[in-house]
Amino acid sequence: MFENSLKKAKDRNAEERHWEIDDLTVLFEREQLSNEDQSYIVNELIKLLPDEQDKLVVQSIFNLLAEAFYNKICLDLIEETCVKMLNTLDRNSLEYAFEIISLSRLPDKETLIEPYLNSKDPLVKSEAQAAYLSIKKGLRLI
Repeated sequence: MFENSLKKAKDRNAEERHWEIDDLTVLFEREQLSNEDQSYIVNELIKLLPDEQDKLVVQSIFNLLAEAFYNKICLDLIEETCVKMLNTLDRNSLEYAFEIISLSRLPDKETLIEPYLNSKDPLVKSEAQAAYLSIKKGLRLI
């Protein structure tokens, strides 16, 4: 069911790979995959991130990671990935990373978000402020 989309998403020579990842995200949203399949997909896509040059692919992966996080899949791995990549993400991927961090169990999540609170980019600033407010209100996924 998901294997073909995952295979295409991992093929760096394929065009518009982000659409394949978005299709996988829909399966996560609709809860059409087992926890085992979701974990497998998350692990495979995270392996792509360190060398990924396509910003749309990175954004789609972080969107999927947010859905996986809501589904309580690979929480530690997703948190670790967000922390590790936070300073490398573009404005659109940061939106998902901030969301994950704000709902996480990370003890230093306020500190991670604070540098972005006064960003010159209005989207980054707005998303950082929303995440920071969620943290201050004590909102958590788990």
